[in-house]
Amino acid sequence: MKLWIVALALVASGCAALPSSQAKMRQQVQSEFRPAPVYEQLLAFHDALVQTPGVELEHVAILTRWIALGVRTLRGDDPSSWEAVARPGWPQVRSLIGPYDTLQPFAATFDHLLQ
Repeated sequence: MKLWIVALALVASGCAALPSSQAKMRQQVQSEFRPAPVYEQLLAFHDALVQTPGVELEHVAILTRWIALGVRTLRGDDPSSWEAVARPGWPQVRSLIGPYDTLQPFAATFDHLLQ
């Protein structure tokens, strides 16, 4: 009987600690994402895009839409969802900026952020 009481006490104490540890894990994951550097990179990418000669207007429109979507997400209620929002459009954006040397640093940055 004493063994059951000890086992029950251990299980109860472990269950009581679980929500606290889950909250700490969630807080750690949320604290790892920093929207400000991503936001700054998106703005710098747009600036470089409009200064890059020879980019077709249609491509500028597609790239600008992707950048604007990222900015809206980062400024919205759930900035940590930026990666999930940006990832589906990234392959097209990546292929459009491929031929432009001035945009390659941004390709590397966003490749790293969206891995």
